[in-house]
Amino acid sequence: MRDAFSVPRLWGGSAGASPPSKPDVVGRFVLAHSLSATVVNGERSCARIDARSVMLGEELDGFILVGVDETSARFEANGRTVVLKLRGADNPSLNK
Repeated sequence: MRDAFSVPRLWGGSAGASPPSKPDVVGRFVLAHSLSATVVNGERSCARIDARSVMLGEELDGFILVGVDETSARFEANGRTVVLKLRGADNPSLNK
């Protein structure tokens, strides 16, 4: 018997294919948070995330803010790194 909701093989799917996996801790962090601004000021740099300011060295959901630049904020936890980017940061017109 075939699963009526599976993707047909002609579409590149395979019968009985496993469902997509859930995002790992880094993926969940990226999905859960939005970077809206950065302030680059040496040791006093900070990032505006989810309508709250996060300073270098502060924790957010188990990740520590370790770096801020003009377009991104870098967090680390347990040897994992995650980078939040400003919306449109990969748009060349943002830097004009």
